[in-house]
Amino acid sequence: MPLQKHWLIDAIEEDAAALETDAGELVHVPRSLLPAGARAGMLVRVTTAPGDDARPLTLDLDPAATAAAMARSEAQVNRPRGPDTPGDIAL
Repeated sequence: MPLQKHWLIDAIEEDAAALETDAGELVHVPRSLLPAGARAGMLVRVTTAPGDDARPLTLDLDPAATAAAMARSEAQVNRPRGPDTPGDIAL
């Protein structure tokens, strides 16, 4: 049974793309392997064959996972902070 993971498109250049794996490693792939419409910041669903030599079989955009990740990021940025957050820095 194929395994699925989500990787972040970190950067897309002329002929290559850098994908951040779920383990935090950067993997460089030919840009031609990315799905149509792929942009930096999107999550791709990576389907691999099971086993020790799990090679990617397909890369598909996952709009729902991308939206969920963006919502988590926005919530983190907008979370309430301590009483000193707005205003001047106390020294």
